Amino acid sequence: MNNSRRRRKSKHESVFAKNLACLMEERGITQRALAEMAGVRVSVIHGWVTGASPSDYGAVLKLAKGLNLDFQFLLTGESVLNTGALALSDLFHVETDPNLSGIYQIEAKKLVQRALGV
Repeated sequence: MNNSRRRRKSKHESVFAKNLACLMEERGITQRALAEMAGVRVSVIHGWVTGASPSDYGAVLKLAKGLNLDFQFLLTGESVLNTGALALSDLFHVETDPNLSGIYQIEAKKLVQRALGV
């Protein structure tokens, strides 16, 4: 194979790779555990950690959800929430209440962000 065509991956060259490595260290998570969260092989996680760009963004989304992180933040280090607005998941967590049983009518309403300064 032509060596000029092969691209060497330097360890942690991308923000995504750095984020994964930091998360693994901070949370004590193994590549195997990340692979299970994302639904991919350990070799895919190893590639991501060593700088390979992800080709399966669905797997990255599963991983972000499993780690309770914003998808964009995991990939780029930047969050959509930089506007100062908080997501509901930042303010609340979900609890299962064993006292709730029976039949309920639930009404859903769409929340629309207000324009600031108007």
